[in-house]
Amino acid sequence: MKSLKHIFLNILILSPLFFGKLSAQNSANQEDMGTRLGASFQKTVIKRVKAEGQAQFRLNNNFSQWSATLVDGGLVFKPFKKTDFTLKAGYRYYVKPDVNKNRIYVDAEYSKKIKPIRSVVSVRLRGQQDFSHLKSNFKIRSVASLSYNIPKIKWEPTASVEVWLKPENESRALDRIRLQLVMKYPVHTKINLKIGYFYQHKLNSGIEGADHVWMGSLSFDLDKSKKKKKKEKNTEKGFPVE
Repeated sequence: MKSLKHIFLNILILSPLFFGKLSAQNSANQEDMGTRLGASFQKTVIKRVKAEGQAQFRLNNNFSQWSATLVDGGLVFKPFKKTDFTLKAGYRYYVKPDVNKNRIYVDAEYSKKIKPIRSVVSVRLRGQQDFSHLKSNFKIRSVASLSYNIPKIKWEPTASVEVWLKPENESRALDRIRLQLVMKYPVHTKINLKIGYFYQHKLNSGIEGADHVWMGSLSFDLDKSKKKKKKEKNTEKGFPVE
């Protein structure tokens, strides 16, 4: 238990130094850096169904160029009371310098608490269809993540690996791989702050987005507090604003 705690604390302390050094190397290697800033909310609509929404602003070209603004909304359904399995259907609209884009997507997500090590393992599978007046494409994204509840402090780190597949590309279906680290902090019982970083390795040409991205977001839980649940821990998952 203590060794795992020390590992996550070391990641939290050393990651700014590591990524700062990495940033300098990326400038020399002509790799692009960017940032994503956003806000999101969730609210129960009916029993076992929640509405979620988010907005986000993106910069690329080493933080110097606006690349996109987006809004996103969807419904999340939890079919089983005692199992942390959810289904989500959503829609996203992008405004970009050259073209506006639409996205529809479906998620299936499963999480499991590992109480002895105060952790949560999550896996998510997404199918998404992007379309605009220029082109359309379909992709499958799978994510595996590990969150750790550090004792006696409020920061909660989540490390994840995401793989993008483009089935229509017969020569190379594996489109990109993304590695990310997110830190979540409860600034209020109903508000979480998330800061993080991800690196994505692009395997096909023409893929949009920066290689190295810093992220920041605020998430709001709009459900009313219930007296009998006041002491319950915030169980929002650690996936960042994408």
